[in-house]
Amino acid sequence: MDETRFGIPIPIWNAAMDEARAILIDCAKKGGYITYSELARSLRTHHFEAHDFSLFALIGNISEEEDDAGNGMLSALRRPPQELSARQAYLLQEY
Repeated sequence: MDETRFGIPIPIWNAAMDEARAILIDCAKKGGYITYSELARSLRTHHFEAHDFSLFALIGNISEEEDDAGNGMLSALRRPPQELSARQAYLLQEY
């Protein structure tokens, strides 16, 4: 049986990690942010839904690797507080 991550063959998983890493790094270099939905739509290697656990795991793997390499946690990119909607600001305060 072939090895997979969340049902995704390892070579495709690794390619998706490389693609997502490049997108996140580009976003960080520009001083920007990206939502899960935007990242999921940007990926061409494999289709991910914005709230799939597999996407969260992919981002987590990337962040761990980047942090281990001394580059920081790429998953920490988020909107600046002044750009949050009232609902998003409320949710951040609550959680």
